[in-house]
Amino acid sequence: MFKIGARGEARVTKVLENFPDDWVVLNDIVVDGAQIDHILACPKGIFTIETKNYGGRVYGDANKSRWFYYLGKRKFSFYSPVKQALKHSLVLHNFLKTRCGLEKLWVQTLVVFARRDVKLKVHSPKVPVLHISELRDYLESLEDRLDEGTLEKAVRCLETLGEKQNRKA
Repeated sequence: MFKIGARGEARVTKVLENFPDDWVVLNDIVVDGAQIDHILACPKGIFTIETKNYGGRVYGDANKSRWFYYLGKRKFSFYSPVKQALKHSLVLHNFLKTRCGLEKLWVQTLVVFARRDVKLKVHSPKVPVLHISELRDYLESLEDRLDEGTLEKAVRCLETLGEKQNRKA
């Protein structure tokens, strides 16, 4: 199962790495015990991105803890990626606030399904749940929210997370 998830994360990383140089991407980062698939810092804002690599038909509601996917006639359940990703955004927000002095910096949440054959039947009015083919257009459609100084401060702070992770590896 881990290899399948890693393949999905690699697909999302490939999309994120094709943005301009001032878009900083950190992958597979642990922040205060939360393993975050992707952190994106760009003029559009700071994002946590939860990647799922399920195929078939996915059914979910942002207000419910369990989601389901069907492969053929087999039904599987999994923990809500929206709830998981919201927790990650809160953890990252608290990190940026307490360790970096960025008190008013809101961390946005995205969920991305990486398989091309997935069919999403999801209700999530506040947290975008996207197919990987929608990710680029979605991010490009957003207004810039961060001034250059705030973005630079956030990136410096976030890069310390990556440095700590790399030293452990």
